[in-house]
Amino acid sequence: MRTDEVDAMTSFFRGVLGLEAAGEGETVTFQRLPTHRRDLVEVYAQEHRDKRLIPDDADFVMGFVVDDIREAMTEVQAAGVELVGEPVWAAEAFGDTTLGEFAWFFVRAPDGRVFRDRAGPRLAPRRLLAQGTFPHTRAPRCAAARRAA
Repeated sequence: MRTDEVDAMTSFFRGVLGLEAAGEGETVTFQRLPTHRRDLVEVYAQEHRDKRLIPDDADFVMGFVVDDIREAMTEVQAAGVELVGEPVWAAEAFGDTTLGEFAWFFVRAPDGRVFRDRAGPRLAPRRLLAQGTFPHTRAPRCAAARRAA
């Protein structure tokens, strides 16, 4: 999410909701969800600019885990949904080969909101996976969705 209140939102996620600090920079903080080390709540300052992480015109991004990033992109494009930017291959984008095939891409929903589809090595236990919003997704990555499943 992008906000004018980075410190307050970070304190809320860490202090009130008890999420673990997972990193921070001058214009961003990361909080780890208990589901997986790569499941994060990302808080960006309004002036933060890094299209690899959040499109410049997005205030809030929700992510979905997919099994095959290339197949998901093909399905989204076939449905006529707008891709926002190019797919991000984490190992290449961040110069870290340990990230392997971890990748994501952004799409714009009909109401203008941005969603991120991501794939990588064994992101969640199979018992947590359920049908998601898009046909190619396996599970929304939020606590409320897991409790409902």
